[in-house]
Amino acid sequence: MRRLFVAINLNDENKAVLAQIQDYYSELPLRWIKKQNFHITLLFLGYIKEEIISEIEEILSEISKNIHSFELTIKNTSFEPNNFKPRMIWAKIQDSETLKYYKKK
Repeated sequence: MRRLFVAINLNDENKAVLAQIQDYYSELPLRWIKKQNFHITLLFLGYIKEEIISEIEEILSEISKNIHSFELTIKNTSFEPNNFKPRMIWAKIQDSETLKYYKKK
């Protein structure tokens, strides 16, 4: 079983902004992800059996052929679950008409 999610890859400019935020908070006792792995999670699929992962990959690959790159703006960051005992930092994005469009489909 593997933990899977659907995500959007970020361009180098957005990754650089997130890297600056990560560097600023680097003293916090958090498990940091590698900068090259920064992404936007769209959907957490859960723990999936190995034997169906390739089928999921094929379906998502076919879907993604119709989606082109688009602009995103990082709005702000927040600590989760709260500011007093952070376990992760979320970078929130500004509303995106493109994401809204694809979400409706």
